[in-house]
Amino acid sequence: MSDSASLEASSPASPEIRRNMLEKIRSDHEEIERLQKLVETYENKAGEIEDEIPPLSDQTTWTNVFSEFLPRLEEIHEYHEKHPSGRVFDAEEEYETQFLKEEPVIVFTKEEGFGRYLDLHDMYNQYINSDFGERVEYSAYLDVFSQPEKIPSKLKLSRQYTKYMEALLEYLIYFFKRTEPLQDLDRILYKVETDFEERYADGKAENHGQENELIHLMNLLWILITIPQLRK
Repeated sequence: MSDSASLEASSPASPEIRRNMLEKIRSDHEEIERLQKLVETYENKAGEIEDEIPPLSDQTTWTNVFSEFLPRLEEIHEYHEKHPSGRVFDAEEEYETQFLKEEPVIVFTKEEGFGRYLDLHDMYNQYINSDFGERVEYSAYLDVFSQPEKIPSKLKLSRQYTKYMEALLEYLIYFFKRTEPLQDLDRILYKVETDFEERYADGKAENHGQENELIHLMNLLWILITIPQLRK
């Protein structure tokens, strides 16, 4: 071997080569440690599973299980013999009791003031922008909205008016259900409709029809809700 070749072989590795070698060694060690941890974890888990789930063929193990169960069952019997009047826990009854204790969540808008006032702004906008309504202030609308019978009949023929009346009635029903949740509103409305039909049959109700039924129902709800709830 020539002298130049000997010198080249004996010369130290460059810093970059040494850095790469160290990085490779460090990476190999980390990989070995990860594999060792995986093996240890697997061995531990396997042992725990074997301890927790005894084989079905192991009669001795199952005998031990029942030997622990029977004394515990005996303790329960003894307790109930000593406390015969003790309350029996009923999961369904407990759930119903807890359910009744919870306050129902009833949502009101800011304008409704937790059910003290009606929020008729949507109805008001429909009214003043319709063919049958008038350009009045909101406060004036509160005085006339419950008197749809004053609107001329020729202005009530449009689909717009019918939709307005249906929306108004729907809101009043919704408001009443939130402010009087214990009232049987369905029974009340059924009674009103029946009464209206009887009065019409006796000739006491004029202009029988869907529009007049809506007015009749709305007036009833208006009476139930009462006037003071209009004003802030």
